[in-house]
Amino acid sequence: MREFLDGLQALKRLGAFKAPHGSMMPKVTPAQWNALFYIAETKGSTVKEVAQVLGVTSSAATQLIEGLVREGHVVRTQSKEDRRRARLELSKKSRRQVVALQKSTCRALAKLFEVLSDREFAHYLQLHKKIIDRFSKRI
Repeated sequence: MREFLDGLQALKRLGAFKAPHGSMMPKVTPAQWNALFYIAETKGSTVKEVAQVLGVTSSAATQLIEGLVREGHVVRTQSKEDRRRARLELSKKSRRQVVALQKSTCRALAKLFEVLSDREFAHYLQLHKKIIDRFSKRI
């Protein structure tokens, strides 16, 4: 296990996990990025759904979303079906930024895994899925 942790630290030092820098990327926390990615993938999500996905309380998610709304990254609209519920969507500007970051992340991951053959990568994905499945059953 020590070797695994050392390997992760080495990858981090070498810049394998660095987010792209640039004026286009908003200055948000990692939790806010996770919320933005979720909102981008699930158009019309709610604060409660964001809280569940992030594993935080509704109160914490509300504060996180309030910051994103205040900064113009998220737009909140009242649900037509239930006036008590608000639907969340990315602003146009943030949608472009999230798509750019997703593309950049995919390029970085492709570079990280290019050392593996297709067969090795498929095996890695099987192991990764096994770990995720096991962990998800414990929650």
